[in-house]
Amino acid sequence: MSEVAAPAQGEVADLAGPAEWSGFAAHIRSHPSSLAKSAGELSREFGLPEEFIGSFLAAMRAPVQQESFLEVGARAVRESFRAVGRAVGNTFRELTAKPWLCHFGTILAIFGVIALLTIFRTAWGLGTNFVYTGAAGALLGSVTVLGVMMQAVAYYRHAQIRYAVVMTAFVFLCWTGLMFALVNEAGRSTLEERDIPANPVLILAAGLLALFYFVFAVVSTLAGSYSQYRKDSRQEVEVTRQELLDRLFHVESRLASADPTRGLRRVRWVDRLRTARTFYLNVVISGVAVGMFEVAVIGTLTKFTGRPMELPQMSIPLILFTLTILAAKCALALIYGFVAGRPGRSMSAIAALMFGIWISYWFPLGNYGPKFAMGMLNPGTVIQDSLLILVFGSLIGYAAEIEDRNYRQSRLGEDDIPTLLAEQVQLHWRLGLGQQATTVMVVDVAKSTVMKANAEPLKVEWSFREFQAMVDEVSRSHGGHVLSTAGDGAVVGFDRPDLAMLAARELQTMMPKFNMSKNRLDQPFRIRIGIHAGQTESSLADAPFNEVIDIAAHIEAVSPVGGIAVSQAVAEALDDGIQLAEMARPVDGQAVSVVLNPTLER
Repeated sequence: MSEVAAPAQGEVADLAGPAEWSGFAAHIRSHPSSLAKSAGELSREFGLPEEFIGSFLAAMRAPVQQESFLEVGARAVRESFRAVGRAVGNTFRELTAKPWLCHFGTILAIFGVIALLTIFRTAWGLGTNFVYTGAAGALLGSVTVLGVMMQAVAYYRHAQIRYAVVMTAFVFLCWTGLMFALVNEAGRSTLEERDIPANPVLILAAGLLALFYFVFAVVSTLAGSYSQYRKDSRQEVEVTRQELLDRLFHVESRLASADPTRGLRRVRWVDRLRTARTFYLNVVISGVAVGMFEVAVIGTLTKFTGRPMELPQMSIPLILFTLTILAAKCALALIYGFVAGRPGRSMSAIAALMFGIWISYWFPLGNYGPKFAMGMLNPGTVIQDSLLILVFGSLIGYAAEIEDRNYRQSRLGEDDIPTLLAEQVQLHWRLGLGQQATTVMVVDVAKSTVMKANAEPLKVEWSFREFQAMVDEVSRSHGGHVLSTAGDGAVVGFDRPDLAMLAARELQTMMPKFNMSKNRLDQPFRIRIGIHAGQTESSLADAPFNEVIDIAAHIEAVSPVGGIAVSQAVAEALDDGIQLAEMARPVDGQAVSVVLNPTLER
């Protein structure tokens, strides 16, 4: 565990310039498998600081936003929260704008009222039910209700688990102090006379009350975060390509203006633990450690007292210690489930922790041993543990995703270079950018204006629709996809030049039959075809403004009627069965050849 501990926050690392990190990002875009390497390996390979690589890898693990299959139910829940939010939001918006001030202020107000009422009751000699009746009860009730409402709104509005964790610890301290202040010596003596240790009981009571508060805080936080998560998910799903391009250029401009000399922020301890190769081993060892502590204490007590581990026969100290161990197990499950980062990994982490605890039960001491361990494998216990892993793993993993998303957004807002670089790479992937080979075939009907002159409009429409349908059918039969049917022709994309050539020759072969059976115009359909192959930075379907398409169209314009013209890149990829004759003039700097056998042999 020590090897993944976070170093001092004050230390920073030197950072290379834009040329180094841009080259690194370009390599990751082209070779996504490099993400499987460790930060140290990538640091040595690219000469970048290991902290820089670690921050980049952590930012790349942001969860992907996806649509939920519970859309109908989610919409009803979301609308309900929106209605409540509109009713109370205007009132509480300013009060909950600063979450720490709101949380600490309301909790101190509630406990302050309880303390003051208790002091007044003792000083004035009022009845024991003073705080539950009359004006005092109304005051306490109104302050509590108002405080709880403000807390709920603050958790819902800011939706970060860190507030729930910190405030639960603060509430525990407040309840502990109040418990010790309220229970006088007489009450302690009464507990001691009944063989009940006063201090542990008071601490346990404070812990249970703090647990109730934690559940309330987490539910409010998850409700707010779910609403924001759904909103962000819809925006990501509905975002247009133009918006993605705007976002990419904005990120690139921020990267260009980023100051590499200001140092590099250290990777969070959560990310260090999460990315440690021994993560699951650490979880199992922690489970064994807490389990062995339980076995050592409870096993020793049961061995020397002779009392079995059955609730009616357990002593008060043994019950208290058992509850303490249970709280420790739950705390470890929460920590490791949160560190795991995603629901699936959270479930795995909790299962690994429980496995480590179960291993410790094999140690023969008191009631523990092989018999005890095997007894825990009964169907009832297995089903119960499986449900706990499923429910708590899902909730904790989801909470971790929310926290990671919020943390990543904050890092983006601070112009953190590794996070901006990760955002740039992910936008490139979403836009489909990256060098890939493609082939474009452009088909055009020669002298289409003459064909349409003096012809009936409906015959023109029907004949040209039939022609485009034929082009689409032939193209698809050879793995092509029609990108555009603007004008009187079509633009078709293929993965390979030979497939485009097969489609082009088949089209020219089918034209006589088409003119006899489908063409309703007086003039026959005669077509020219141009084919070009090249490298493109994006999908042709997503980005039709492409140089490969432009060159293919220009080649089609010089193709003879009834023929096929190809660029040099296409000619080099064709087999010997295609006879070519090079044209005298190049097109757009490309050598162009005419196919001498443009039809298939039947």
